[in-house]
Amino acid sequence: MWAPLLILTPLWLAGIFLQGWLVFETRWLWVGVGASILIALFYWLVNRSSESLKRLPIMLPLCLLFVCAGALRYQMSLLPEGSESITYWAGDKDGVPELRVIGLIANDPIYSEKGGSFRLNTTQLFPPGGRSFGSVAGDIFVTFEEGVIVQPGDQVELSGQLRLPVEFTEDQFPYRDYLKRQGIYAVMYKPSVEVVATGQNFFLFRWLNTLRNNSLEIIRNFMPAREAGLLGGILLGEQRTLDPQLKQNFQITGSSHIIAISGANITIAVGAMMLLFQRLFRKRTALILSLAGVSGYVLLVGASPGVVRAGVMGGFAIVGLLLGREYLSLLGLAGTVFLMTLASPQVFYDIGFQLSCLATLGLILIAAPLQKYRWVQNLPPLYREGVVMGVAAELMTLPLVIFYFKQLALFSLPVGVVGLPALPMIMASGALLVIGGWLFAAWLPLLVNILGWLSWSFVVYLAEVVNFFAAIPFAAISVPQLHPVWLVIYYGLLAFGISYWRAMPDSPYRVNLNRLIRSPAVLPLLLGITGLVWLAIFFG
Repeated sequence: MWAPLLILTPLWLAGIFLQGWLVFETRWLWVGVGASILIALFYWLVNRSSESLKRLPIMLPLCLLFVCAGALRYQMSLLPEGSESITYWAGDKDGVPELRVIGLIANDPIYSEKGGSFRLNTTQLFPPGGRSFGSVAGDIFVTFEEGVIVQPGDQVELSGQLRLPVEFTEDQFPYRDYLKRQGIYAVMYKPSVEVVATGQNFFLFRWLNTLRNNSLEIIRNFMPAREAGLLGGILLGEQRTLDPQLKQNFQITGSSHIIAISGANITIAVGAMMLLFQRLFRKRTALILSLAGVSGYVLLVGASPGVVRAGVMGGFAIVGLLLGREYLSLLGLAGTVFLMTLASPQVFYDIGFQLSCLATLGLILIAAPLQKYRWVQNLPPLYREGVVMGVAAELMTLPLVIFYFKQLALFSLPVGVVGLPALPMIMASGALLVIGGWLFAAWLPLLVNILGWLSWSFVVYLAEVVNFFAAIPFAAISVPQLHPVWLVIYYGLLAFGISYWRAMPDSPYRVNLNRLIRSPAVLPLLLGITGLVWLAIFFG
């Protein structure tokens, strides 16, 4: 089936990347958009009387259109020049004068032993002298002292020095560029913080934040402290109460994504949920339950942009795979990527976005076909779901994780194979605990305690698996900066391997190799997204 979106989405991403790298003049981009539209219109008028419109000639101007449109959209997302930009008021040297800023806290504050940090959406700025300048474009990364208690939606007034982020950290990490790609252009280190008003964000977000806090309180009340911290991290993304040693062990074994609400984590959970429901119910019922599970989980963890992004991708994968049409899953993934980069082109450079794309692609192209093999089907159902999800996610994301974090976890795959099958049960039993706490904590606490101990058993199993592998000498090896060419080689070989594997005579997805290569439904998306991710890493 012809799917232009699978071709045009990578070209749209190419336009975003090229504009960020080469910075074309805006007028020439408009010329490209106009010329491509005129060429496509001319070809359509000339050939409209023919029985069939040839696809290749009409696609060429559309390809040019999407490249230029992607570049234009990226250019439009940049900060305005002059005093309307937050960078105009920020300095990068000592002696920066103090000023006042009023804004809204945009995310859950991250607390540490010495204070914490949050992201501020600026609404008003007061330069030295006291007169209000009005709103400026660009968010601020703020750190604060111990004792400051704030929450999302609070309107706060900050007094301190507004600085540009350092360009590079001591280990040569491009910190300024990293923050810029997330829409953060300035920093304030430990300013004075005064809460002006609370509850200034959308009422639904306030309700969701309250629901999340109540869920965390239920978990803490009905489980031991260490296991409660781990369940809160897995189920709700809460990192503040996680045991420091256990958190370090997750990092050593390369399984930190399990305790963070990341795209890879949601994709694994969604895939396990989908495959489990498919075996218990009819296809339509499984589809409805899986989509309901995704929606409920996204709401439960707070519906942050990263979680919504991963949930949408997982939802598309569910629809396509349960309908038996891999094409729909790929088309849904391409559509999701296009819409998200249309809304915010900077998300293209976000690590979570890249991992979400690759993990979802692994779910579609690797995990589902693996389920068809007899030796996989002979595994216990619960274990089978965790194994195939873990293998698919690991194959698609491992080199990118090594590139960003400069650490090779030698036992990441064994931890995934042995420990990951517990993840669906942890999330399911944890959800039952939370729901049971809402309904029965006041008048039937014994039932909630039973649910707590049930969830505890799965959490302890995962924790002990991680602790066991982390205790092995040389479980993690620090590696030098991985050259981007190795990413190209890896993903190129992976694309070829997937194509060859799916074309084998005994493959559960018997496909003619030549037809597969010609098809726009698989390889262009795989090679396009992975190639553009590499280019963005290498040049961006």
